[in-house]
Amino acid sequence: DIAQALGYKRPSDAIASHVHEGDKLKRCFTVSGQGRNLIVVNESGMYALIFGSKLESAIRFKNWVTSEVLPSIRKHGGYFSGQEEMNDQDLLARGYLVALRQIEARTEELEGLIPKGEFFDRFISLGDCTCLRDTAKELGIPQNRFINILIDRGYLYRNQKGKLRFYSTAADYFELKDYINKYNGEPGVYTVVRPEGRAYFFSLFKEMGEI
Repeated sequence: DIAQALGYKRPSDAIASHVHEGDKLKRCFTVSGQGRNLIVVNESGMYALIFGSKLESAIRFKNWVTSEVLPSIRKHGGYFSGQEEMNDQDLLARGYLVALRQIEARTEELEGLIPKGEFFDRFISLGDCTCLRDTAKELGIPQNRFINILIDRGYLYRNQKGKLRFYSTAADYFELKDYINKYNGEPGVYTVVRPEGRAYFFSLFKEMGEI
């Protein structure tokens, strides 16, 4: 969306050429109940796209940043709108107020992370993959309902032998594990849920009202 708004004809190519690997990542978002893999960029990546854009408004923004904002930061340690008309005392007072707002905002942000931290401890920090039965149990959903929903929504299917397998579009959430049948000694594979899958399905089933 950012790349398109900045006039790039090929958004994917623009992100690949302008944004550093450390400033972007691929995330899956639930849209109308379906998972979509999208590339998201941080603030640094956004500025990289802006500075590389040929839009007149983007060029004006780049010139403003390089000619006014950055020199002011080097000289005063910050930039405020209208600071050209401020004296040193006004700048100091404005900086103090901005710092207070940032502290308050960061405090609220940390408080908002508490539920996410609980979720991380419960699902993500387990690290290893879990079988479908254990994943359903962790989510608090009956196993058969959990599996049937994943089949209905196009994440899983049953092969000719009735074994659960995942579609290639859901490869970020599942993987196959090898095992040896303890009764006949024959090797086989079974589907397990990756930590990323547990996080995604927690979000999906919560959105559906199942959790």
